[in-house]
Amino acid sequence: MKVDGLELRFLLRATGGTLRGERKNITGISIDSRTIKKGEVFFALKGENYDGHSFCKDAVKKGASYLVVEKDAGRFDNVIKVKNTIEALGSLAKMWRRRFNIKCVAITGTSGKTTTRSIITQLLKRRYNCVESEKNYNNLIGLPLSIFKISKKTQVGVFELATNKKGEIKKLSDIAMPDIAVLTNIGRGHLEFFDFLVKLKSRLKSEVFSFGIKHTADFTATDIKIYKNGLSFFVNDWGPFYVPLIGMVNIYNSLAAITTASIFGMDSRAIKRALRLLKPETLRLNRIVYDGVTVYNDSYNANPDSMAAVLAAVEIEKDKRKIACIGDMLELGRKSAMFHRELGKQLVSQGFSIVFL
Repeated sequence: MKVDGLELRFLLRATGGTLRGERKNITGISIDSRTIKKGEVFFALKGENYDGHSFCKDAVKKGASYLVVEKDAGRFDNVIKVKNTIEALGSLAKMWRRRFNIKCVAITGTSGKTTTRSIITQLLKRRYNCVESEKNYNNLIGLPLSIFKISKKTQVGVFELATNKKGEIKKLSDIAMPDIAVLTNIGRGHLEFFDFLVKLKSRLKSEVFSFGIKHTADFTATDIKIYKNGLSFFVNDWGPFYVPLIGMVNIYNSLAAITTASIFGMDSRAIKRALRLLKPETLRLNRIVYDGVTVYNDSYNANPDSMAAVLAAVEIEKDKRKIACIGDMLELGRKSAMFHRELGKQLVSQGFSIVFL
């Protein structure tokens, strides 16, 4: 990916790497030898099931300016040796983020991160020059790649932070340095991280805003109406709002975005106009009709709460035969079997006649 203004001296200082070779111009960053472009720095990332060092030769053939490695990868010119390539990528992104005086919004939670990030960006870009996470680039590799999109023109960055390991959110927060943190929810898939969130709240020095439906909050949705292709609701004394998204879960996602936009100073009329023009994220609660057959596509990922959300959305389809095609819900630990049994019971109770696993 292209990164304007990245220089060798900055790269070495940020990563703590040692250079073997000559000084060359840098055009960007890459972690994939298949898509690398001439002049980009290739980070040979090493994980549990892959090792980028095996593709250094391919990266050089395609014109990589430098190879960032943590071990010997062959006899190549222009190599930067670091202790850990993934950590080096994060350190570079951390320093790149601090190079620019922008406002940063970081979104985390068990589910709804991508949709919430998309809604917030679509609202804020009406007023600001925004960059956002690519796709679901939200881990210790994906977040840095999103951070490198920041340039002199950027005013606001909107990024996702995801975790499946203790301490990961702190590392991601150190890279993103958010001014506003948005917590979508804490679902059953991340209960083990609840203690961290309690501690985080106690450390917050800034103002905390709440949003919700069932309980009184700073931004509360009322008078909710559910349609097959959208939702309408009031927020406090503002209303009505309409969003072309389905499922009660998107009331919460919209509330998170409305709260964030309000903090940025957008008024209710501007927010309403932007919400009506929302474009839904693919593979996330998409309702599609094919020749009289209605398909609810929420196939990007699955956890107990996201499955409950899509089943709740399907309830609007009255007197129709229902068929489910579902995959595993991963990263549930020892309670995985229990959560899958609960899902099975829910499918039966809602009248699904066929279930494909």
